[in-house]
Amino acid sequence: MVVRLVFDLFDELATINAVLSFLVEHGIQIGIRVREGPERGELVWRRPNRVSLQNMLRHPAYAGIYVYGRSRLDPRRRKPGRPFTGRVCQPRDE
Repeated sequence: MVVRLVFDLFDELATINAVLSFLVEHGIQIGIRVREGPERGELVWRRPNRVSLQNMLRHPAYAGIYVYGRSRLDPRRRKPGRPFTGRVCQPRDE
């Protein structure tokens, strides 16, 4: 339910900062899997932060259509020896 809310808000507000402000203002927490320590693997609810929202919006398991095709590779912009160069962001409506 929180994931759906995050995507609906992002669709409406169009910025991560606006989504973060809304969630914090309304006291809405997001579920995070603990990676280390005695609670490793457990789901805990925490106040959202910009990085966690950005990761959620970009993660293919959550994002689906938001992630698929968000950039394309332009061979003319590639630089030798730099494997991640040449990426061009697609317009949001595409």
